[in-house]
Amino acid sequence: MPVTVTLYDLTNTYFEGTAAGNAKAARGHSKEKRSDCPLVTLGLVLDAGGFVRRSRMFAGNVAESSTLQGILKGLAAPPDALVIMDAAIATEANIVWLKEQKYRYLVVSRERSRQFDPDQAINTLTASNETIRLQRVMNGDSTEVRLYCHSSGRETKETAPDLRRAGNQRVARRDQETYCLIPPRRDCSATRPMDMA
Repeated sequence: MPVTVTLYDLTNTYFEGTAAGNAKAARGHSKEKRSDCPLVTLGLVLDAGGFVRRSRMFAGNVAESSTLQGILKGLAAPPDALVIMDAAIATEANIVWLKEQKYRYLVVSRERSRQFDPDQAINTLTASNETIRLQRVMNGDSTEVRLYCHSSGRETKETAPDLRRAGNQRVARRDQETYCLIPPRRDCSATRPMDMA
């Protein structure tokens, strides 16, 4: 069965003690806020059905974005496969590489500026009955679709007073932007959960 969707993410875990017996254990950015401990980084690739296709252990100080190309090359995923990843992996260099390899992609954008227009958005319900607002925007050469998403619940959560730490006011990210590459000869309907025309 051909691979059409690849989900890729990484996490890390820490060791109590020195982990002297593990050559990959190194200090790095700990997702559990344990910068005092050696870490290893774990990468996992899932297919559309949620089955593990590949896993790999990296050094604890690896930059997540540097792992994508090696993992995908080993999968032999066909051109036009959809790669789903988070913003930490979706650097500009990785997006360029994905385009060159003819992969489609779905990521949370690393861009700071958002162009969400509430007047152009539609409402939809999540599985938990929360209303979210979606706006679909094609880029100038019709190779990418940007899907701007706004959730009042998330906005409320991110602007809550208890999220202010040590006198630093947390800045609310009001709109999460997700976008995917659409080859010019292909309709985006396979990568959209609903018709947003």
